[in-house]
Amino acid sequence: MSNKLLTLMRLEIVEMNGYRSARNEQSKDQGSANKIWLDANENPWDSESGKQYNRYPEPQPYSLVTLLSSLYNVDPKQILITRGSDE
Repeated sequence: MSNKLLTLMRLEIVEMNGYRSARNEQSKDQGSANKIWLDANENPWDSESGKQYNRYPEPQPYSLVTLLSSLYNVDPKQILITRGSDE
Protein backbone atom coordinates (compact mmCIF):
# COMPACT_ATOMS: atom_id res chain seq x y z
CA MET A 1 0.00 0.00 0.00
CA SER A 2 1.37 3.41 -0.87
CA ASN A 3 2.34 5.86 1.88
CA LYS A 4 0.00 8.46 0.38
CA LEU A 5 -2.95 6.11 0.75
CA LEU A 6 -1.95 5.26 4.32
CA THR A 7 -2.08 8.95 5.27
CA LEU A 8 -5.75 9.04 4.24
CA MET A 9 -6.73 6.05 6.35
CA ARG A 10 -7.66 6.07 10.03
CA LEU A 11 -4.99 4.50 12.25
CA GLU A 12 -7.35 1.84 13.69
CA ILE A 13 -8.14 0.68 10.14
CA VAL A 14 -4.46 0.48 9.17
CA GLU A 15 -3.67 -1.53 12.31
CA MET A 16 -6.50 -4.04 11.86
CA ASN A 17 -5.62 -7.70 11.41
CA GLY A 18 -7.36 -9.71 8.72
CA TYR A 19 -9.96 -12.33 9.61
CA ARG A 20 -8.60 -15.72 10.61
CA SER A 21 -10.96 -18.64 11.05
CA ALA A 22 -10.69 -21.20 13.83
CA ARG A 23 -9.33 -23.69 11.30
CA ASN A 24 -6.49 -21.31 10.43
CA GLU A 25 -5.62 -20.94 14.10
CA GLN A 26 -5.25 -24.70 14.65
CA SER A 27 -2.25 -26.56 13.31
CA LYS A 28 -2.80 -29.74 11.28
CA ASP A 29 -0.73 -31.81 13.72
CA GLN A 30 -3.38 -31.20 16.41
CA GLY A 31 -5.91 -33.20 14.41
CA SER A 32 -7.83 -30.16 13.15
CA ALA A 33 -8.42 -31.84 9.77
CA ASN A 34 -11.02 -34.16 11.34
CA LYS A 35 -12.86 -31.59 13.44
CA ILE A 36 -16.27 -30.20 12.63
CA TRP A 37 -16.16 -26.46 11.98
CA LEU A 38 -19.70 -25.20 12.51
CA ASP A 39 -18.41 -21.60 12.56
CA ALA A 40 -17.55 -22.06 8.87
CA ASN A 41 -21.12 -23.14 8.00
CA GLU A 42 -19.84 -26.54 6.91
CA ASN A 43 -21.99 -29.63 6.91
CA PRO A 44 -20.67 -32.01 9.60
CA TRP A 45 -21.69 -35.12 7.61
CA ASP A 46 -20.04 -36.69 4.56
CA SER A 47 -22.08 -37.16 1.39
CA GLU A 48 -23.56 -40.56 0.55
CA SER A 49 -21.09 -40.90 -2.33
CA GLY A 50 -18.17 -40.77 0.10
CA LYS A 51 -16.83 -37.55 -1.44
CA GLN A 52 -16.17 -34.71 0.94
CA TYR A 53 -18.48 -31.97 -0.34
CA ASN A 54 -19.04 -30.86 3.24
CA ARG A 55 -15.82 -28.82 3.39
CA TYR A 56 -14.83 -25.62 1.65
CA PRO A 57 -11.94 -26.04 -0.80
CA GLU A 58 -8.48 -24.62 -0.17
CA PRO A 59 -8.43 -20.80 -0.46
CA GLN A 60 -5.72 -20.64 -3.17
CA PRO A 61 -5.46 -24.10 -4.79
CA TYR A 62 -1.98 -24.29 -6.31
CA SER A 63 -2.94 -26.35 -9.36
CA LEU A 64 -5.82 -24.02 -10.28
CA VAL A 65 -3.76 -20.85 -9.77
CA THR A 66 -0.96 -22.33 -11.90
CA LEU A 67 -3.37 -23.36 -14.65
CA LEU A 68 -5.08 -19.96 -14.77
CA SER A 69 -1.82 -18.01 -14.70
CA SER A 70 -0.58 -20.08 -17.63
CA LEU A 71 -3.86 -19.73 -19.51
CA TYR A 72 -3.99 -15.94 -19.13
CA ASN A 73 -0.20 -15.47 -19.28
CA VAL A 74 0.00 -13.61 -15.95
CA ASP A 75 2.05 -14.05 -12.80
CA PRO A 76 0.39 -16.45 -10.28
CA LYS A 77 0.45 -13.58 -7.74
CA GLN A 78 -2.08 -11.79 -9.96
CA ILE A 79 -4.63 -14.61 -9.57
CA LEU A 80 -7.12 -14.51 -6.70
CA ILE A 81 -9.40 -17.47 -6.13
CA THR A 82 -12.28 -16.99 -3.69
CA ARG A 83 -14.84 -19.37 -2.23
CA GLY A 84 -17.67 -16.90 -2.23
CA SER A 85 -18.67 -13.30 -2.71
CA ASP A 86 -17.84 -12.21 0.84
CA GLU A 87 -14.26 -13.46 0.73
